[in-house]
Order: sequence, then structure tokens, then C-alpha cells
Amino acid sequence: QLCDEGEALLAKLDGATAAAYRKLFEFAASSLGRGAATATDAAQKAASSEAAATDARHPLKRALQALTQRRALYAACRDACGASRRALCVARLKETLAERGAAGDATKTTDPARFVSDLLAWTHQTLATEADVARGLFGDDGLKALVSAAVEGLAAAVGDRIGAALGRLVDDAAAAHGVACVCGFYADALATKIGRGPLPEALDKASQSAAQTAVDAAQRVGAEARSVDARRDAAPARKALDVAEAIVRADAARPVQSSEAPAATEAAGTVVALALDPVLASYKAQLEAEVARDFA
Repeated sequence: QLCDEGEALLAKLDGATAAAYRKLFEFAASSLGRGAATATDAAQKAASSEAAATDARHPLKRALQALTQRRALYAACRDACGASRRALCVARLKETLAERGAAGDATKTTDPARFVSDLLAWTHQTLATEADVARGLFGDDGLKALVSAAVEGLAAAVGDRIGAALGRLVDDAAAAHGVACVCGFYADALATKIGRGPLPEALDKASQSAAQTAVDAAQRVGAEARSVDARRDAAPARKALDVAEAIVRADAARPVQSSEAPAATEAAGTVVALALDPVLASYKAQLEAEVARDFA
């Protein structure tokens, strides 16, 4: 009989413990944004929960520490945090760009290439912020996955805005090449920290698109120079030379991981050749024609 009473007491204690952990979970998950009706509500919950990342005595922080004893509930809290932080990142991006006025609008800014550079610098800083918050709330347990989940919502938002900026650089091979370089740089930098998730992949895609924009623009410049007799109109040839020089400058100014001066990229050489080779070919053809006439 005593054994039966002991087992009943243990079962009752287990039930009470489970109920207590469940209440802790409901509090923590709700504080982190679980069950939010809208993305705006989730973002607000995420913002308000940031205080727990730096305050060990914060109720949310203490609840999460207790829930480490219940891994399934703890993991569910981490998932809730990732979803709400994702909504917050997108909301903060929109807010930041709105505060900049025309300079924060890819379709209105006077310097689309600078817009892209500033946008990606902001994105990189946001990732660092998310890493700090995630580490403060959950430690290093699943840190990379949580940060990746938080910033993956930026993939479409950032990618679309870079695409809009590129649409205004179709005739600027040097600026487009610069955008390709900066997108590639940040794609690699982010992938090093969070792996090849949606955001680094979006930047890789943007880099490839910008590189193609540069190639297309340089080809048009070269084709124009080829179609004109430079002795009668040297403007297209001068334009091709100016474009080639601007591409070289843009390539030399690209961001790199090393503090050493970067070596010229193969892509820059390709774009320069597309602009200059037709000019050289045109001059060569003209000289050959003159030699032929003199010989005749």
C-alpha cells in the first residue's frame, strides 16, 4: 500500500512539474512572438523581448533557462523567436529605408550603386545584432540556425531592392560591376557566419545579375565604337576608354577581406575587353584599309 501511495505521489508530482514547465513555455513562447496574429504583432513581441538578452534576471531569460530541462519546449521557443525576429528584421528594414527618404528608395535615389552598398552594410550589421540577441537569449546552442532563420526574411526584401537599383544601371558598366563585387563580398561574408541560406543565396544571385548588367552595358559601348569611323567621330572611342577606366577604378575599390590592395578580377578584365576590343579592332581595320589603298 505504501508503494502504491508513493507511486501515486510521484505521478502527481510529475504531472505538476509538467504543468509548471508548460506554463513556463506558454509564457516564454508568447513573449517571443508565438501565436502573434500578424507580422506586426510578432515584430513588436520580438522587439520587447530584446531586454531579456542582456538581463539575466529578466523573467523571460529565467524561463528560458528553466526550459533547458525540457528540450522539446526549449526548441519550440527557439523556433518562435526565429519567426518573430524574421518579421522584426523586415519591419526594421522598411523603417530604415523610409527614414532616408528618396535616398532609401532604389527607384528614386540619385546613386543606385551607393544605395546597394549602404543596404548591404545595414544587412551585415543586422546579422551581427541578431547574433547578439540570439546568443543572449539561447547561448550558443543552435546559434547559426537561429540567426539564419531571423535574417532569411531579408532575402526577398533585399534582393528585390538590389534588382530595382540595377534596373537603373543598365547603361553604367562600371557601377554595375561595382555592385556585382559588393554583392559577392557580402554573400561570402554572410555565408561564413550563417551558412549558405536564403540571404547569401539571394546576394549571390544579385551579384550574377549585376555582372551580366555590366557585360551587356560594355558590349553596347564597344558595339557603338565599332560602328563609327574614329577618324570622323572619336566620341564613341573616347567613351569606351572612359568606361574601361571607370571599370578598373570600380574593381580596385571593391571590398575585400584582406587589408592588401586587391588584384584585378577576371570579371573586370572581361568587361574592359568588351568595351575596348572593338575600338582596337576598328582602328586596326582602318589602318589595314589605308595600307591597302596606299599599296594599290
